[in-house]
Amino acid sequence: MNEEFLQFLWKFQLFDVENLYCTTGEKVVPLHVGSHNTAAGPDFFNAKIQIGEEVWAGNVEIHQRTSDWVRHNHHKNKAYDNVILHVVAHDDDSTIHRTTGSLIKCAVMNFNSQLEERYREIQNSTGWVACEPHIKKVDEFVVKQLMGRLLVERLGKRVEAIQQELIRTSKNWEEVFYIFLLRTFGFSINALPFELLAKSLPYQLILKHRNRRMAVEALLFGQSGLLEKVVDDEYYRSLKAEYAFLRAKYKLKPLEGSLWKFLRTRPHNFPTIRIAQLAAVLCREVNLFSMVISCRNIQEFKRFFEDAEVSDYWISHFAFGSPSKGRSKWLGDSALNLLAINLWIPFVFAYGHFNDSYSFKERALDLLETISPDDNSLIDKWRELGMPTGSAFYTQALLHLKSEYCDLKKCLHCSIGKKIVEGAS
Repeated sequence: MNEEFLQFLWKFQLFDVENLYCTTGEKVVPLHVGSHNTAAGPDFFNAKIQIGEEVWAGNVEIHQRTSDWVRHNHHKNKAYDNVILHVVAHDDDSTIHRTTGSLIKCAVMNFNSQLEERYREIQNSTGWVACEPHIKKVDEFVVKQLMGRLLVERLGKRVEAIQQELIRTSKNWEEVFYIFLLRTFGFSINALPFELLAKSLPYQLILKHRNRRMAVEALLFGQSGLLEKVVDDEYYRSLKAEYAFLRAKYKLKPLEGSLWKFLRTRPHNFPTIRIAQLAAVLCREVNLFSMVISCRNIQEFKRFFEDAEVSDYWISHFAFGSPSKGRSKWLGDSALNLLAINLWIPFVFAYGHFNDSYSFKERALDLLETISPDDNSLIDKWRELGMPTGSAFYTQALLHLKSEYCDLKKCLHCSIGKKIVEGAS
């Protein structure tokens, strides 16, 4: 047994509420168990407890044993002076006091031993997810409710990242979108160097030269550090000369070319191809963020990127100086879905959040239901376990569930885990 489990029992009143008594004999009635505190300090804030004939308002602390109060030095910590009730699983005949010396009431919580058995089972599980043997028994309504909450949590994390950049750029939405656009074009493997590229090359410089594709490509390839070699290629030499002029004019400092990953990457995902595709996108529109945020459906969003074709050189190349069979370098449908999921939707949601617009936030969630589901081994496993995977709405929630709950064994913070411990289906 651990304190997290006892906090779970208290929070959801999964103990013998009718027979909760203080060690001094008074009956205890939890009128309001309080707000669960996961930071430092008492476990539950602002509880309302009837002890005997009196009603108390304050905080509640949960421990395995009464003596844990002293073992944890709470008797010396003023942060615990507002505790009105100490709830334990075992009373070891200890008396506890506040820093003022006043006595704190203690109540022993009795509960069904099967709750602890089920909790231990999932905590000790070595399966892909702890609840694997039981998950199919959980009611579909509980699962779908959880998916919605998880999705909002996941988007909330994206909002936090966007907020940091908005603060750094003095609320310049276009600049921030540009940074995240480049990062998303890294498609995980080159996300960091693309982000560094964006931050080393302000969007305003791109806008100044957007009418000349060669200048934009020179800025992007030059700043990326990919023009530092000697390549016997006319296009390469032209880019290098253009960048040398722009670098001196704007006092630019390029990245290290070694940051980019080519090995074990499909040619269509080479950073050279992604940069060429970005140049095509950046040359098309002055207000990228405004344009993308106005897209009403996934077809509109995809159309904008589908129409951005790379320059002629990249039709017949994957890398500088190495001709290949000529073929189009459009962004594929799976790449466009990833852009929609990781760029478009988070910005629609974030815009709604910062402008207090429920309609934008709701639109972001609705749009995810129209986007094809993520396709990877994690989703395959969830599908085997009978979880809903019909759209990006569900698959994004499931990715969040695995990384933020299952991998951390936070079963008691998950509706599915809660139902399994309760023994309900």
